[in-house]
Amino acid sequence: MDEDNVPILDNLENPQQDVVATLVIAITLPFIGDPSVLGDKNAELLSNLKCKKLSDFQWYKNTFLTRVLLRQDSNQPFWKKQFLAGLRTLLGDKVRNKIRDSMGTQIIDYDDFTYGELISIVQQEGLRICQDLKLQKHLKWELKITKVELGSL
Repeated sequence: MDEDNVPILDNLENPQQDVVATLVIAITLPFIGDPSVLGDKNAELLSNLKCKKLSDFQWYKNTFLTRVLLRQDSNQPFWKKQFLAGLRTLLGDKVRNKIRDSMGTQIIDYDDFTYGELISIVQQEGLRICQDLKLQKHLKWELKITKVELGSL
């Protein structure tokens, strides 16, 4: 069977084993044991994966996508929702609010979005947050300079 569960056939239409997959399993089985256990562990790791800082987003995105795309149910809405749930609270809330505003509803249908679209929205909102923080810092600096200038008059 190939990755789409379609039997591999030879010239005479006889089913053939996937030699590469069989070899990989035969080599790894003594080291890792039953591979089905890895699927359960992978789901647990994905559920607990968090992006603690905005600067860690690239790592979070790569790690999440690498792990989730190994799963059969990778396009289920649960995993897309989990991707946003792993973000910092402020960023995750801003992304969900932007999606709700663009859809015009309070309920987000994650089936309508690809991971690429979600990542694009996260990057836009993350950039907006960074710009807002820089602007706030600059305004505080200008206020401080203004107070110093007014104090010297």
